[in-house]
Amino acid sequence: MKHLIMNTPNCLLYSCAMVLDADPEDLSIEIGHDGVAQPYHIQEMIDCALARNRTLTPIEREPTVTRTPEQKNIQFTYGNALVRLEEILEQYDAIIIVTNTRDKLHAVAWDHVEEKAYDPTGAIWSLCDLQIREAWILI
Repeated sequence: MKHLIMNTPNCLLYSCAMVLDADPEDLSIEIGHDGVAQPYHIQEMIDCALARNRTLTPIEREPTVTRTPEQKNIQFTYGNALVRLEEILEQYDAIIIVTNTRDKLHAVAWDHVEEKAYDPTGAIWSLCDLQIREAWILI
C-alpha cells in the first residue's frame, strides 16, 4: 500500500484511495465533488470500490442492537468484539474510522500485510495505537 499524504482535509477520500490503490483526484472526479462544500461519506467510498468490482464491509468495534426508545441498546456478546475485529483486520485491508485526540472522527488506511495504519496526515500507526470506532474492510 502506498502511503498518501493529503493536501486537503479529506482523510476519508485519501484513506480510500490508499486502500483501493487509486489516485485521490480520480476518486474525487468519480464522486462528483471535492469534499469542500460537503464532506465525503463512506457510501461514496463504497461506490468507488464497487466501480472496481470490490466492496467495503463494516465491522464495528462495539456492535449493538438498537431497540425502541424505551429499551436499552443491547451490546454484541458473541465472544470478544475487539478480538474479533483484530482477527478480521489480520486478513483484510480496510478504512479504519478512529477517534483522534480531539475526540473527532478521523479515517486511516489499514494495510493487513504490513500491519500498519497509514494516516493521511503523514503518521504511521500500529493497531494498538488506534482508538477504533469501526473498520470498513475491502472485499
